[in-house]
Amino acid sequence: KIAGDVPGRTKNECVARFKWIREHVIAANEQETQKREREEKEEEEKRRQEQQARQELEKREKEKEEKRRQEREKKDQEKARLDLEKQEQEELRHARVKAEEKSHLAEESARQAAVHAQRLSRDRPLHADELQTNKQTQEDELLALEAIFPDQLEIVTQDEADEAMFHFILGRSTEGSCRVQVKLPPKYPSLCPPEATFCNLPSSCDEEQLLKDLEACFVEHIGEVMLYEWLDKLQRQLHDDGSLQP
Repeated sequence: KIAGDVPGRTKNECVARFKWIREHVIAANEQETQKREREEKEEEEKRRQEQQARQELEKREKEKEEKRRQEREKKDQEKARLDLEKQEQEELRHARVKAEEKSHLAEESARQAAVHAQRLSRDRPLHADELQTNKQTQEDELLALEAIFPDQLEIVTQDEADEAMFHFILGRSTEGSCRVQVKLPPKYPSLCPPEATFCNLPSSCDEEQLLKDLEACFVEHIGEVMLYEWLDKLQRQLHDDGSLQP
């Protein structure tokens, strides 16, 4: 049939030509198939590499995110620990303050009770020898105070009631020279406390409380001299809280 359709060609020639064309077509198809398979493989390899790269990138991102999460968690834990320590310290401080306040109130209550109990005994009359002992104790105490505070203390002659008296300069305030006048009744120090009167006391000071402190100090040292301790404590208190100028 091929020979009949192709003028001047023999059957063998046509068959040979057909075989040659078929071989070339098959070869071309195989090359095209191989090329397509190679391209598909290359494309598949490219996709695999891209997927691997994406996975690697995602892995690194997850690792970074995990690291950031761990750092945040560590910071949160550290902050929680510090907050807990701060809270515990604050609670301890409050407990300590409450305990100190409770202790102070108990001490103040005991001191007031002691003062009240001692007041009840002050009307007791003293014998002449006890009065003489008090007088000698007062003289000795005033001499000692005069030696300790030569520029601050001025002893006043005993008044008509036979009470020794002295002036003591505490310092300077905005109101002027702050001083205290102290009278020593005949029953001091065995039975009655000294009597104090302040002059130019800073307005920030509670005179009533200062007098209570004087009476409490006397009760704590009843029968003994106590003016140096009270005057020294009074001076330091007024200077430390800024009531008096340095």
